[in-house]
Amino acid sequence: MPASIHNYSSSAQNISIGAMSPFRGHSIEDRRPATASVILTYVDEKPNLNNKIMHLLDECTYLKDNWDEDGAKAPIGSVISIAKGITTLLSKHGQPIFHIAPGSNGEVMLDIRNKNKTKSVEILLYQDKAVAVLFPEQGTASD
Repeated sequence: MPASIHNYSSSAQNISIGAMSPFRGHSIEDRRPATASVILTYVDEKPNLNNKIMHLLDECTYLKDNWDEDGAKAPIGSVISIAKGITTLLSKHGQPIFHIAPGSNGEVMLDIRNKNKTKSVEILLYQDKAVAVLFPEQGTASD
């Protein structure tokens, strides 16, 4: 069974990301237990936090197939929308996104790092799934 995130919640006003499920066949009413969770704490929103990221996501909408001249598929519109929703949610909670990048199969990658840039998580958003890759503090990862 593929892992999925069914709902995002926020104490911030005017945000609704739960309705933007990237997983076909899943609805907000789907109440299967989550296999993992992320807890975000609300802080005052910084007005320009992640504006650069939103601009880069907007720019991704203009990419066409073969944008890298090596056969890469253009980022999928629904995936860009989900990335924007996650970006908005993280902005509302004061979490900057370090960078985004389109992938060769139409996916979008969000690179999120801690304040000291010693830990990071990359969220890879595909049309039919999402994958999170954790990078622990330097020197603590096992080979």
